[in-house]
Amino acid sequence: MDMPRENPACCRLLGAAAPLAAQLPTAKHHALTVKRLWKKNDMPSRSFCRRTIRRLADLLLPLTFLTLVICLGWASPHLAAQGPGDIKAADTSSPRDTLRSFIEACNDLHEHITSAPGYYDRANPEHVAIAERVLDCIDDSELPAFARTDRAGEAAVCLKEILDRVELPPWDQIPDIAEIVAAGGREKLPVYRIPDTRITIALVEQGPRRLEYLFSPGTLDRAPGYFQSIAANPYRTEGTPISKDFYRWYLSAPGYPALASVVDT
Repeated sequence: MDMPRENPACCRLLGAAAPLAAQLPTAKHHALTVKRLWKKNDMPSRSFCRRTIRRLADLLLPLTFLTLVICLGWASPHLAAQGPGDIKAADTSSPRDTLRSFIEACNDLHEHITSAPGYYDRANPEHVAIAERVLDCIDDSELPAFARTDRAGEAAVCLKEILDRVELPPWDQIPDIAEIVAAGGREKLPVYRIPDTRITIALVEQGPRRLEYLFSPGTLDRAPGYFQSIAANPYRTEGTPISKDFYRWYLSAPGYPALASVVDT
């Protein structure tokens, strides 16, 4: 005798209907029902009916909302404890301002790194804010997009290591905005080269950073090799503060807490 077939108009949960229903104290109490269906090959299967699916959604929605509230409640004090990032940008209005901004930002970053106990979190908002000021000073427009951040960071660290080993001119001998205006405008001073170095700060003539003075793309490209050629030279002992072993930290500092715990031991 053929068994009556029901229209399979309910959602099957990949064979999970029976085990889930078995976990409920009583189907009547929860108003959840499981229907026995007959497929075309006369093999029975069990599935929640459409009304039960809607009731499950009604039961789970408050739990989902409660979970979200708990997660937000936990995350808020942790995010607040990190503090807001510094939105101050580097001053790149003249070669003097760019060089000063770069050196000061690198020294701030170095101090932040060396004063941190144990693992140093590069995702920390304070680190990110200072690093952004460092990168504000370089023209990364010609770096490949897929490796722009890494290449720019390495070039910046190499530049600081170079600047810490060469004699820099007094600040009043580096053009500032007043001297540029007196000379007839930025067009009169498109490039400034730090004396006795291969480091140039050039005026950006087009693009979103137009009219800013930045370390030129050629300087960035040469920086790693240039640094390697003078890495054995001692740090200078006069002038602006230095960032000792900046490049060594860049290469060796672990970027993840799990790795840091191994390295620190």
